[in-house]
Amino acid sequence: MKILFPLFVLLPILEIYVLLEVGGLIGPLPTIGVILFTAVVGYRLFRAQGIEKLQKMRSTMDGSVKNQTLAMDMVEGVAILLAGVLLLTPGFVTDAFGFACLIPPIRKLMIKKVMARSVIKMGESFQYQTHNNPNNQQPSPNDQNINVIEGEYREK
Repeated sequence: MKILFPLFVLLPILEIYVLLEVGGLIGPLPTIGVILFTAVVGYRLFRAQGIEKLQKMRSTMDGSVKNQTLAMDMVEGVAILLAGVLLLTPGFVTDAFGFACLIPPIRKLMIKKVMARSVIKMGESFQYQTHNNPNNQQPSPNDQNINVIEGEYREK
């Protein structure tokens, strides 16, 4: 959450600066044309990849595709959605990040880096909770703060 405030303040300033510089180099109308062009191309790529990812997730859930991880497909779907939002936002900086999210190898690399950071932070949080637990007592099954998930499984 520490990154959101600077992101919402600094990103528009950076976008305005880049737009003014590009507008000064190629002129205002070509700049607007490039922005519209990247929005149209980005929307088409976003739509095509989004539909493809949804179909892949559906076939994974149906069981017709083996050895696929649904979780990774879902995270990639979120990254594709983020790419669509970034590409429809006017500006060159957001377009660069949006197009990066649509290139599968770059998208997977970014997801792996974000997930690695998240796992580390979650591990730190878990460690903090266990160290602050007096006498490292295990919660009892009757404790109200425990979430129990019941289910069945079968081996295939």
